[in-house]
Amino acid sequence: MKKSEVKIVTGLEAVDENSDYLEQVFKEIYKWEEEDKELAQGRSNFQIEKFFLLDAHTVPAAFQAALKNRRIMAEGFMQKVLEMKERVREFEYKWKDKDQNEPQFWKTHGPGGGGEKLCWYDLDKLQLENYIKTSELEIRDRVYQVEFLDKIMNKLVDINGGPITREQFNAEDHIYWERRFAEQAFDAIMQAKTGIDLGTIHSMRRGTAPTLLDDDENRIKNGFPNLSQAMDPAHNMEFLVELQNKIVKGYEEITERDINTGLPHQRSRRFQLESQQKALLEKQQRDLLENNRTTDAPSTPAQDAQTNAEAFKSSLYNSDAGMKLYK
Repeated sequence: MKKSEVKIVTGLEAVDENSDYLEQVFKEIYKWEEEDKELAQGRSNFQIEKFFLLDAHTVPAAFQAALKNRRIMAEGFMQKVLEMKERVREFEYKWKDKDQNEPQFWKTHGPGGGGEKLCWYDLDKLQLENYIKTSELEIRDRVYQVEFLDKIMNKLVDINGGPITREQFNAEDHIYWERRFAEQAFDAIMQAKTGIDLGTIHSMRRGTAPTLLDDDENRIKNGFPNLSQAMDPAHNMEFLVELQNKIVKGYEEITERDINTGLPHQRSRRFQLESQQKALLEKQQRDLLENNRTTDAPSTPAQDAQTNAEAFKSSLYNSDAGMKLYK
């Protein structure tokens, strides 16, 4: 289990030259570095597809939006790498042939015209190292987003049956505006009748729409209650209850506690038991197979029946139907 190892100290203790407190704090930033890298993407694929792509209404408009967004992302990527190289070169130039044990004055630039700053080698080096490591997360973020935008653009070209041209874009632009204005009018009416704001209606519709890519990943699978229930006084409480249930499931999943009793959630305990049972069955299978190989003797009908039964039970645990059966 990872946990902070930095102790609370006084201000004087924190800046004591004989203390390694600064190094401890620096390490604390990267306590979860690998997890930071794994989840470096700031704007998720779901957000890109649902709240950016589907706002385009037509294939040519969607392709143009993805194209412009990819260009901005890639140019920002280049600017980041340029900035990183500048910082490294400045550091190397700044301390070349200088006594690293002595501070030096360095010219600075800023809105007020700049000036001079007293600098220390060890502090400059630590700041540069932190900057480079932090920049790596931004690099990963941009690479992940560019890769997904490429998938989107290639799929749109396939759907279009070939490249999207300027002539096609202009010829179909009126369709884009027809659909956009229809959506704006629809959302305004729904807001007036349900009390749900435009942005939420907009997001709920896009979140449940079919996905562009074949993996069906970027879609809210469970859906939302029909908006007609929210407009009907006889059923609007059913609408609210269903929304509340979705909210509660999130709280209970994160806390692993029942929201009403505060006790451990039944789903969590069941999952643990099922995992233990599955591991036990797999171990029994391995032991049985190993025993058969060791004895090198033909199995009996009873042994074959036991092996088949265990294999069937294990496969059932691994199937969707099996998981539903054991719930």
